[in-house]
Formats: sequence, structure tokens, C-alpha cells
Amino acid sequence: PGDVIQVAGHAGTVDKLRLRSTVLKTLDNVEIFVPNKTLLTSTVETYTHSDRKVRVPVDVGVSYASTPEDVRTVLLDVAARHGLVLKDPAPTVFFTGFGDSSLDFRLLIWINDPPRSAQISSDLRFMIFREFARRGIEIPFPQRDIHLRSDVRLASNTDRRNDSPSSDAAQSAAGSAASTTGPASSGQDAQQI
Repeated sequence: PGDVIQVAGHAGTVDKLRLRSTVLKTLDNVEIFVPNKTLLTSTVETYTHSDRKVRVPVDVGVSYASTPEDVRTVLLDVAARHGLVLKDPAPTVFFTGFGDSSLDFRLLIWINDPPRSAQISSDLRFMIFREFARRGIEIPFPQRDIHLRSDVRLASNTDRRNDSPSSDAAQSAAGSAASTTGPASSGQDAQQI
């Protein structure tokens, strides 16, 4: 008991060893009963068997206007300030790609407390957000630029209003009204209109 493991898609701390099953307790305090046969026939990942040290990734994307070196500096500074991030092995930053709307980075840290990895990752994200804001580094939102490659002219709102069926009907009605109010050549013509 006490080891943190993952088996058959379930992760948790080994809570109890029974004759036919092993009880895992998840971070949500849910008990999962894993048949011992599954433990014997499946691959078991253990985070604490010989060493409690685990690596935790923290992914972040920044605006294309950002300088990658500045981003790396912020990420390493933030990791160094967190009390539960290990100094050895040291945190590292990788520039992982050019996204549709962002430059993508991965901060890799090492911790000694696997069950707290989600909390530590969250702490780092809060710290990164504040530090980016302080230094003017933007976290982008998805956006698309559309480039038209033809000479097709897009109609403006006023062009569309003038060409719409409802404005044609309004112009016809206005024309009819003008002809009924104009001078009539004879009383007979005025009645026919």
C-alpha cells in the first residue's frame, strides 16, 4: 500500500491488497477495485516503486509577436520560484511548434510528490499567466486570416440594401404614389389609376 500506480486505464494510490483484488484510491477519493489477475497480466506503471520523482509537462502557447527567448526565461523563472519543483533535475523548456494561432512551448519540471502533480501544474499556470501579463507576453485566442485571391468585389451593406427585393418594392410603391398625386390630364385618367 501507498504506491501510486496506473493499470488498465486507472490511476491511483494502492490502498488495500485483498485476496482477489487490489483497491486503488484516486485523487477524487474514489475506490477502484482492480482484479489481481489484471495486475499480473497487464502493464503496470508505478510512480513510486523505487523513486517518487516524476516529470510533469506544462504546455503553453503565446502570440506570434512574442520573443521565444523571453518566453523561455519566464517559464524557467516561474519554475524556479515554485517550492515543490525540484532543482535537480533542472526544469527545461522546449519550443514545440508553430500552432495556427500560437508559438507552442512545453515546460518540463520534476517533482517528488506524484499525487500533487495536478495542483503543482495549476499553480505554475497561474504564475505563468501573471508573469506573462506583467511582461506583456500575450496568450492568443484562435483566429483566422482570410485572403481572397480573385478580383471578386464584395458588396458593401449599402450596395446590398439598394439591390434587395424589399427596396425594389419600396421604390415601385414610391413611383406609384408619385403618379397618383401628379396632375391628371382628365378626371377619367385619374380614376383609372
